[in-house]
Amino acid sequence: METEERVNRLEETLYFQDNMLKELNDALTKQQKQLDQLEHHLEHCAAQIAYLREVLATRPEDVKPPHHLPDNPLC
Repeated sequence: METEERVNRLEETLYFQDNMLKELNDALTKQQKQLDQLEHHLEHCAAQIAYLREVLATRPEDVKPPHHLPDNPLC
């Protein structure tokens, strides 16, 4: 193989490797954005669950519906 041919092959290989690195970097950047969004959503969901647990913990479990209360004139 001549030197010029070898240099051409190396340049071609380098070109394709550079393109592949760019594609991989773009994919990694996109995935990181998705992970950041999912993490934010998960934090929001966890906060909602914590809030609902607090609300449910303060409510008595055996509460009669309003139509069963003694001060209701329908009873």
